[in-house]
Amino acid sequence: KYFVYMIENCANRHYIGITTDPKRRLIEHNSGSTKSTMPFRPWKTIYTEEFESRKEACAREWHLKD
Repeated sequence: KYFVYMIENCANRHYIGITTDPKRRLIEHNSGSTKSTMPFRPWKTIYTEEFESRKEACAREWHLKD
C-alpha cells in the first residue's frame, strides 16, 4: 500500500509526499533527514490517503500539488 500525506509546521508551511509508512516518514522529516523540510521543523501530519498502487498515489499527489 502507498499513502499520500500532507504535513504542516507551526508557520503553516505544507509538504505533500508519498510513502509506504506515514509514521516513519514523519519521523524522518522531524529528525532532519529530509533536506527540503529540515529547516522548517517540527512537522505534524494533517492528512493521509491510502492507495493500492504507487501509480494511483502519484496521480493523487500531483493533483494535490496542482
